[in-house]
Amino acid sequence: DLRAYDESCLTIFARDVLKKIQDADPSWETMVPAQAVALIKTRGLFAYRA
Repeated sequence: DLRAYDESCLTIFARDVLKKIQDADPSWETMVPAQAVALIKTRGLFAYRA
């Protein structure tokens, strides 16, 4: 059982984040950890375009 988790993250779905990235919607950046944002941007992952 998981005991320590952030309940606010339970409403975030990968498919929604991916769609926002591909649609160039910057709100996706609030849905993932800062380290992940940096990797996605620097490596152009998931069809990210600056």
